[in-house]
Amino acid sequence: QLGSCSLSRACSTCVYPDYSSDTFQLVPGDANEGTPSRQILIYFLKARQQNLYRSLQWTPQVPGHYIFCFAGTDTSGNCPGPAACSSVQRCIDMNVTADPGPMFVCGSNCALSTYMGQMLYFNVSFLDIPHPDEAVAISVYTQGLTLAGAVPMGSAVIAPVGDLWQTSQLMGWFPDAAYGGFSGMVCFNGLDQRGAYRLQQNTVGCLMVTVARCVWYVQSEDSLIQIAARFSTNWLQVWHFNPKLLHPDDSLVPQSLLNIGHLYQVEPNDALSVLAERFGTSMVHIQKNNWDITNISDSGLPVGKEICIIPSSCKTAANVVHV
Repeated sequence: QLGSCSLSRACSTCVYPDYSSDTFQLVPGDANEGTPSRQILIYFLKARQQNLYRSLQWTPQVPGHYIFCFAGTDTSGNCPGPAACSSVQRCIDMNVTADPGPMFVCGSNCALSTYMGQMLYFNVSFLDIPHPDEAVAISVYTQGLTLAGAVPMGSAVIAPVGDLWQTSQLMGWFPDAAYGGFSGMVCFNGLDQRGAYRLQQNTVGCLMVTVARCVWYVQSEDSLIQIAARFSTNWLQVWHFNPKLLHPDDSLVPQSLLNIGHLYQVEPNDALSVLAERFGTSMVHIQKNNWDITNISDSGLPVGKEICIIPSSCKTAANVVHV
């Protein structure tokens, strides 16, 4: 809506032509760059009212300042002079800015925690302006940490939030036995994928995801033998770390938590090789059960760090010297 013009000095003897149904195309240009102006003649039928209105629709293609000037004029040739049948010219200065990228929102889900064996569901959401030419595509950001096997659960959902539209994608991820001790920022892309007259804008949003170490979330049909095999140990060792299990043949309760090892706090002079020998295991086995030390050197364990160790009682007993 560009505005209105008033014919306060209307000519009673003038003959006004009917409105023309011509179509007009406004070609975008930046007034600051000296782009030539465009003139459009709009004809209308004079009614018994003081104000006459006409609307123009325009889709900007280039950011910048655009000046629209307009006036109402009788061009029939039956007026005493142009001044008698012309309104005062008015102008509108429009400042067109580039459409920004979507805005990432996580609310109370910015930090997520789960257990090995527990399916993690979470929403990835972006806000954008409510417009038919706005559509946000959500994808995994692959230039950092990723959740192997994470998949979208169904289609994205679009809902109004205040004056904006929120696009949300439900994701599902199953952390297997290799993810104990995982902790880091996992990121996603929000991309403007629609609109013919602008560059696609991309926003990266991240969530903190943490997986508890040394604990397995029991699933239906799980047994001590199956769980022990996932961690390269034996059922007797797992039973030992869960004193509330009165009998190894008892059925495990689904959705309960099962200890699969011992949490150990690193002391001065500790090394992977030293701990492996002390607990009857191997450096590789210790690293396998602690995602965050997979690539650490033998002597690179930080003092005070908590790690998961699954000892081999049989091996340690064999090294005991009896006196």
